[in-house]
Amino acid sequence: MKGISILIGGDLVPTRLNYKLFIRGDLNNLVGRKLKKVIRKSDFRIFNLNVPFTDRDTPILKHGNHYRAIRSTIHGIKAMNPSLVTLANDHIMDHGKQGLFSTFRILQCNNIHYAGAGKNKKEASKPYIIELEGIRAGIYSCTGEKSILETDVLAGVNSFDPLESLDHIKGLKRLCDYVIVIYYAGKEQYPYPTPNLQKICRKMVDKGADFIICQQSHCAGCMEQYKEGTICYGQGDFIYSGSNHRGAKSGLLVELKLEKEHAKINYIPIIKYRNIVRLANKKDWSMILEPFWERSMLIKQPGFIEKEYQELANEKLKTYMKVLHGGNYLYQFINKILRDKLSMNYSKKQLLEIEHYIESGTHLELLLNGIKSRFGRRY
Repeated sequence: MKGISILIGGDLVPTRLNYKLFIRGDLNNLVGRKLKKVIRKSDFRIFNLNVPFTDRDTPILKHGNHYRAIRSTIHGIKAMNPSLVTLANDHIMDHGKQGLFSTFRILQCNNIHYAGAGKNKKEASKPYIIELEGIRAGIYSCTGEKSILETDVLAGVNSFDPLESLDHIKGLKRLCDYVIVIYYAGKEQYPYPTPNLQKICRKMVDKGADFIICQQSHCAGCMEQYKEGTICYGQGDFIYSGSNHRGAKSGLLVELKLEKEHAKINYIPIIKYRNIVRLANKKDWSMILEPFWERSMLIKQPGFIEKEYQELANEKLKTYMKVLHGGNYLYQFINKILRDKLSMNYSKKQLLEIEHYIESGTHLELLLNGIKSRFGRRY
């Protein structure tokens, strides 16, 4: 029996740097002729749409950048002939309900299917099922990020919930030959899984996922074979000019070849040039894939993931402590003179108290709800 091929791309974000190319639907310049051929030869194409389509600027109150793409840039998305776009990510809600609903409308008008977000919690968690050549493949889109607007009435994105998402995956497996989870999670610019991310992804496999593609790291990461499942910890972006770090200059397209009794995964290297992307040449192909496979071997070593994560945590601690200490100018001035020593000037008792408030589910829930209420938000 003939199999099917599914191509999965990372973040797809029109920006001012490439608006004209998207508005014209100029695929030859956006992705190049060779990559366009790779995209179009697949039976099914999935991209992560990490931006709302709206002409209205209605940014929500949040920490971090706000993104939006003007509606006319849909022509470039349409030219890629996407079979499905996933919306469970950290920017689709940047312009609130207005931006989300505007995105729904323009995708529907252009006959582009989507998953991972919806008008309510039930709709947001609904999977998409592919039926081709006698093969049923279920796509489940979720994110590790919690939408600030998330309620039972307006879910926004499908945030991973261990009390529900794992049951969704288990139920989907009963209906399909294969389950593919597009999981928007991972530490940005970090090519390894965190211990918790690995634990969650492995549990997804236990519940029936055959392939898990993690996308939030914005860099090519590594992979592991766990039991009967394959986990890709980071494929990098597809078209996204919002990051300038070294890992953002290349990425991977994930190609799944599914047959009734057999499945295979391939990784296709791509090179990014600020606002466009190209299929990697022979030299770049090995420069991208060799480190990917090396990292995949390293995470097999007992304790490696924990050791790398601890080093990352130690590096980020000063940043977190600065926020907890306060951000007034006098504090910043003194802290700079003391070379960040002030930001680490916590007693053992104070650190234990902070640890307790964050680690305790009850205290953390109260803390988050109290902060949100200051801005008129509730769970």
